[in-house]
Amino acid sequence: MLLTALLAAGAEAQNPPRSLEDLLRQQVAPAGATHVNDPVVETDPLTAADRDYDNKVLGAFQNAQARQGPLDGRWLVKSPDGSVLYAFQITDPGDGPGKVEGVWRDPRVNGPDATGFVDDVSQAGGETVLAFKQAGFEHQLRLRSGGSGSWSGQIRTAGINSAVLMLRDDSLETAAAEAPPYTPPPAPKAKSRSKSKSKSKSKAKSKSTPALRR
Repeated sequence: MLLTALLAAGAEAQNPPRSLEDLLRQQVAPAGATHVNDPVVETDPLTAADRDYDNKVLGAFQNAQARQGPLDGRWLVKSPDGSVLYAFQITDPGDGPGKVEGVWRDPRVNGPDATGFVDDVSQAGGETVLAFKQAGFEHQLRLRSGGSGSWSGQIRTAGINSAVLMLRDDSLETAAAEAPPYTPPPAPKAKSRSKSKSKSKSKAKSKSTPALRR
């Protein structure tokens, strides 16, 4: 131990600090200490088993998404002038039209007749037919795939056919992408103790001092 201390002292004598900053660093910071200006070294807390599990979960999700049918997602049914007639949310697991489920919403009306379920989904003559009821009327949405994620066809209501176009509704994704970053509100300012103490003292004095009678 004594020999080690003598050797260390001799090394410091041969290499004296070049500046006051070096002297302070030698006395305050031990060898190998981490300083504020040192580069941050990021380490991966996940083990190989954790990364393998995450990759399997991601792969299963991507495979499930790839198996979804062509109707899966949110859709807007529009008239030729571009006005929205109906909005659909459809679940298509890719196992045929008999497994397709969906709900619809009519943005033109309010109340209980504004929403409902898709009663039946079928295929006939190369067309995909979505049947639903609204306010006692039966509707048939007869569509053909355009091959680019869009559908075109007709909606039949009370024997009257009207041309429609069904497009994916990406408004939520667009709104989320264009939304400004969330800024939390400022924290409420703490009341000063001196003011609260002075107020409590003044209240105590007013209670203890009797009112003067004239």
